[in-house]
Amino acid sequence: MPQIESAITQKHAVPDDRVGPLADATDCAADPARLRHAFAEHGYVFLRGVLDRD
Repeated sequence: MPQIESAITQKHAVPDDRVGPLADATDCAADPARLRHAFAEHGYVFLRGVLDRD
C-alpha cells in the first residue's frame, strides 16, 4: 500500500504529525466484540474491501 505523503481537508493542510498509517481491522469484521475493541483503541475502524466500490 502506498504511503500518504500529505493530506488536505476542507482546503487546509493536515499537519504531518497527524497523518499516518491506518490500523486495519478487516480481520475483525465478523466479530462485533473485536470491532468494538478496535474502535475503542483507535477511535475509528478501517475495514479494507468490505464495501463494494461499484
